[in-house]
Amino acid sequence: MKDKKTSFWSQLNKEKGLLLVCFILAFFSWKAIKRNISLKLPITNITVEVETPEGWAVLETSLDTVDAVFLGSREDIRYLNREQLRVVVPITDPKPGETMTIPLQQKFLNNNPTEAKVDQFSPKQIEIRLDKEITRNLPVKAAYDASQLPEGLEIESVVCKPADIEIKGAEQQLLKMENIRTEPIDLRNRQDDFKENVRVTLPPGGRLGSDSDRVTVEFQLKTYTYEKEFELIPVLRGLGELRKGTISPETIAVRVRGQQTKVEQLQSENITAYADCSVLETNGTYTLEVNVDLPSGISWVKGTNSVVKVQIENF
Repeated sequence: MKDKKTSFWSQLNKEKGLLLVCFILAFFSWKAIKRNISLKLPITNITVEVETPEGWAVLETSLDTVDAVFLGSREDIRYLNREQLRVVVPITDPKPGETMTIPLQQKFLNNNPTEAKVDQFSPKQIEIRLDKEITRNLPVKAAYDASQLPEGLEIESVVCKPADIEIKGAEQQLLKMENIRTEPIDLRNRQDDFKENVRVTLPPGGRLGSDSDRVTVEFQLKTYTYEKEFELIPVLRGLGELRKGTISPETIAVRVRGQQTKVEQLQSENITAYADCSVLETNGTYTLEVNVDLPSGISWVKGTNSVVKVQIENF
């Protein structure tokens, strides 16, 4: 027995160099395998959805997207795609009006085409409030900026078809809403009546649903004819420091035309009337055209009082 033990240790002693090499190779192989199966990849802005029981809707949620760090092999990490991934939080025990705090878990991750696992969510939990789900018909309002229209045109009518759409969502949210708006409609370079098929815009977060996501908006345009006259607008003159003179009449009436809202907001102090005397080089009496500067989108309707007499004298 003693001879066998002596023989074993003797043989082990002879092969210790080979054993050391084997241990070293095994260690580095293990490191390589671990590195290959334990890669980490952060993915940001993964869509978060809340799955509610029938008859319930999400009133508020603290997250619409979440960040996650994934752990997996090189191949798994390679095929992760944020556009496919979804974090779906199921609600099995609704509590109306109460804020429920739910930790995010690996099992909530949907559409993962790989074996990669979530190592960490950020934030780690979501807060959700539910409410009774109701349905309402809300009128559609077209969103546009009338000031974009070319000068000389204004909107006569705007008609949305359909005029209202059915919206489904949380009772408290829907009861506060008066209408649904469309995406902004560009009015630049429009010259004639037109119709536009546009999307309706729902509040962010995807917590409301509609029976239609598009409407047709019909615009009828017309040439504007709204006019207003401003009395006693002073006529300015630029004579320089070394010259003097008189102007007659000293004030004029200025009639303007434009979109009604712009004209109604116009004030006398925003109108500048002047006679350009900079080209007059000798003394004498001159008849000059009056120039009128107005805000953009408003034009001057010239009348019989569009000229003045200017008498120039040296000091």
